[in-house]
Amino acid sequence: MVSETANVFVLVAPLALNPGHALVVPRRHIRDVYTLPEELAGPVLATAARVARAAKQAFGADGVTLRQHNDAAGGQEVFHFHLHVIPRFAGDAGRFDAPPRLTSRAEQERIGSRLRPSLTILPTKRGTRSEP
Repeated sequence: MVSETANVFVLVAPLALNPGHALVVPRRHIRDVYTLPEELAGPVLATAARVARAAKQAFGADGVTLRQHNDAAGGQEVFHFHLHVIPRFAGDAGRFDAPPRLTSRAEQERIGSRLRPSLTILPTKRGTRSEP
């Protein structure tokens, strides 16, 4: 686990497309975006934005992709809503379009330890520091 709040937690993706690939997951079971309550959508997206900033900083990413799948035809394989936060690097299109690779538990721990410090010191809009 990288970070957690009362409503949402952040994990390193076990099937990663790029180093730093993380998942933002609601604690409560939500099947898909169609059943995502509005009061939970805000905390999920706010957390994803924080993770995106942290991943960009911690991994020196050139950009970040947010990805979320719904229904089998939409690529959903895990029927619990989650939002992928994927660091992107110039020239990674081939890697990004390839099947994800299994990330070992040790590698997940290393990635988490790189994301955590950036999550705890991210400036907010008002210039104060924020906690996950």
